[in-house]
Amino acid sequence: MNICVIGYSGKINKTPIKELYDFTYRLGYTIAVRGHTLWSGGRDGIMDIVSKGAHEGSGEIVGVLPWDKGNSMSKPSDYIQNVVFTGLDFTMRSCILVNNADLVISVGGGSGTATEIFAAYSYGKPILLCSKSGGWTQKIAETFKDKSNPVFLDARETAPVFLVNTIDDIERHL
Repeated sequence: MNICVIGYSGKINKTPIKELYDFTYRLGYTIAVRGHTLWSGGRDGIMDIVSKGAHEGSGEIVGVLPWDKGNSMSKPSDYIQNVVFTGLDFTMRSCILVNNADLVISVGGGSGTATEIFAAYSYGKPILLCSKSGGWTQKIAETFKDKSNPVFLDARETAPVFLVNTIDDIERHL
């Protein structure tokens, strides 16, 4: 299965990413040892940590990057094995990324992550929201705090969305 992990970009030693390091590393490792292919935006932050975990779990890792190889915003994580330089901006790259997923897992994140969540939903991709990870993932999850899984982001019920908190919760969907 192609599993896409989305979330915060930025420096891994800064808040809020550093607080999610262990969880995100274990997530990548778990995806790899379960035999799945990790897909991410291929850069820094959550993308780098989850890729490190998958790498150390001997998994296959695909990074879908914006712009082209020569752009400074397109430096892939050292753990990415298969790099796709899209030549597109961040938003359009995100659409390519989530459309290639069989499952999307969201950890924290800013406006780019919110875009990816809604794009994945629009494409009919099942989504796991790590509901206590902060950012837009948590904000969206809080909308459904009194509901049982799965939830849907709108009346069309395009894709199931599951609120998860632990690696064990996530493993039930792998």
